[in-house]
Amino acid sequence: MPFLMLTLGQLVVIIAGGLDLSVGALVASTTVLGMTIMLQNPANVLLGVAAMVGLALLAGTINGLLVVKANIDSFVATLGMSIVLEGLALVITPKPLAPSPKILRTIAHTDVLGVPYALFIIVAVVAVFAFLLKYTALGRRFFAVGDNPTGSFWAGLPVVSTKFASFIICSFMAVLTSLYMLGRTGAGDPVFGPGLELDAIACALIGGASLAGGTGSLAGAVCGVLVLAILSNILSLMEVNLWYQEVVRGVILLGIIISYERRVRRKAQA
Repeated sequence: MPFLMLTLGQLVVIIAGGLDLSVGALVASTTVLGMTIMLQNPANVLLGVAAMVGLALLAGTINGLLVVKANIDSFVATLGMSIVLEGLALVITPKPLAPSPKILRTIAHTDVLGVPYALFIIVAVVAVFAFLLKYTALGRRFFAVGDNPTGSFWAGLPVVSTKFASFIICSFMAVLTSLYMLGRTGAGDPVFGPGLELDAIACALIGGASLAGGTGSLAGAVCGVLVLAILSNILSLMEVNLWYQEVVRGVILLGIIISYERRVRRKAQA
């Protein structure tokens, strides 16, 4: 579920022609910020959630401004934000914080007739993204702006606000990931999160998105997450050491991505 949440947000940014390398660090920083406030105010969980959302919106806003107003490449801008957020997480706390609020743990672990609550949540989120990308003007603008930002500008489309919105959505998905992880693990860890953004990008690309922007598939992104999950399960069943699993998974994902990008370039040259 964490991979899927982050992949959905990353997919929107990639379709719009950008890249967000800060979401992994944002997961870590919002998690420990929320936990700090929740532990200090056990009766007011919403205050911690509000702080998490506020930090995510601030990070997304800064990313958007750096990219669309300062004209800084999204790779550079969000990489810098990632470093800032990683440092912020460790400033808040250098060690894990626990326990997380009971309501979050209940949502993450309880099921209805054998079906986890979390599954209902993820289905609802996927449905929202499917509607956004296929049936809304904003969703269509993501594709248009990512495919041809200059042409979109001269066609009268709000290029700046469209790209800005993609970063806000991506940051918000990082908050949802943080809340789920608080419930699932029962703790907030300042070092959990960085690196997840690379898996999210890989899943989006495996699913048919392109770093050039303008293309992407929600169904493909979901399949990309499933491929990554199945790969991890197979390696675990084979009792492959965790560190070797990272190497194997990285090599396979890199091969898939390189193969896809080469195919895209061949089509463009044809």
